[in-house]
Amino acid sequence: GSQIWTVENIAETDGGEGIFEINFSEYNPIFNYNYPNNFYYTLAAAQRIVQKYAILGWRIPTTDDWATLRNYIGSDPGRKMKTTLGWSNTNGTNESEFNSYATGYIWSDGSLDNTPGQTSWGIGQECQYWCSNGYELYLDKKLYSANTRNRSSIQSEHGTLIYSLRLVKNV
Repeated sequence: GSQIWTVENIAETDGGEGIFEINFSEYNPIFNYNYPNNFYYTLAAAQRIVQKYAILGWRIPTTDDWATLRNYIGSDPGRKMKTTLGWSNTNGTNESEFNSYATGYIWSDGSLDNTPGQTSWGIGQECQYWCSNGYELYLDKKLYSANTRNRSSIQSEHGTLIYSLRLVKNV
C-alpha cells in the first residue's frame, strides 16, 4: 500500500511526562546550527501524542513501515533521507524529502551526554526515530578512518534512551 509520512519531526507536548525539547546551541557552541523540532519522546509519551493524530489515520510507524519507506527510496536510503546541512561530516542529498536532521538521542531522564563538550549522543552524526513495536529506526553517518558511510537500519530499542518521532498513514 501507499504511505504518507510527516516531513518533519513531531514537535508537540501534552504537558505529560516523557517529552523533552532541547536547544542544542545553548548547550554546545560547537554546533552553531540549531536543528528544528528538537523534541524527544519516551515510547509512552510518543504513544500519547499520536492519539491526537489517530483520528486522521496517523500512527507511529512499525518496522515494516520503515522497511517499506527504505525500499521505496531504493539504493542508499540513508543518504537520500538525510538533510543537506547539519551533519558533522557528510550531509545527505534529501532526495526523498524526508528531512532527517542529525539530532541524535537523549537519556531517558532527559539529560544530555555527560561527556565534556557533547550535547547528546550522536548530535551531528545520527538521528533515531521510534517504531510502534518498540524498536527505533537508526539513520546515521559514522566516520571510519578516512571513510564516511551512510546507512539506515532497524535496531533494538535502548531502554535508557529517548528518540524523535515521525508519523505515517496509509492512503
